[in-house]
Order: sequence, then C-alpha cells, then structure tokens
Amino acid sequence: MDIFETCVTKLISLRKEFKLSQKQAGEIVGLSKQAVNDIEKGRNKISLEHLFLWANYYRVSLDYLVGRSDKREPRPDSLCPDEALELVEIFRNVDALSKGMIIGRVREIEENYKTRDIAKKLMNEKK
Repeated sequence: MDIFETCVTKLISLRKEFKLSQKQAGEIVGLSKQAVNDIEKGRNKISLEHLFLWANYYRVSLDYLVGRSDKREPRPDSLCPDEALELVEIFRNVDALSKGMIIGRVREIEENYKTRDIAKKLMNEKK
C-alpha cells in the first residue's frame, strides 16, 4: 500500500470512528461531499492543507495518517487550540458577507498587533 492509499484508509476509518458523513468530513476542510468521495475512491489526491486540517480535527499526527507511525497522538505543540477550532466552526456556519466581515476584522486585529510591536521596538530603542 502506498502513502496515499494508507492515508485514505486511515481517513476513512477516522471519519467512521467520529461518525461523520462524507459531507460533514468535507465541511471540516472546506470540500464538497463529492470531493471527499473522490478522495476516498482514489480519483483525487489530498492536498497538504486538507491533510493538516483533518489531522487537527481528528487529533492525530501526520505521521500516523501517512503510515510512518502507529501513534495517533500528535505532539502537544502541533495541536490547534480549541479557540481556533471554535472560530473555524463559527466561520463555516456564516454567510459569505459575514465571512468577509470576519476576515476584515481579523486583519485589523493583526495590523494592530504589528503596529503595537513596532511601537514597542521603537520605545526599547530609545531607552
């Protein structure tokens, strides 16, 4: 079995273990039910981005998914914080306009942090 087949087999097993439909599994990573079906049937490959998102959701390591390890648990520092998972869930459940507003606000917050960091550096240089 190659890496892709191993990965697909484990993803199917995890999806069923978590009692998720293909549609629900797709919603976790932003794919349609048909796209998940195509991946599970070997008609489409899995993107690295989707692999990371599923690994985070299922709380397994990438090494486990690709068959390099039998240990399911990822390193603690590789887990997505629960708050981030909550934000992803909220984001999935709002309309396109709201998504745009959320992204805009997050960018504002990010910019404020950058500005604050620059100000701190300037203050430290003056000391």
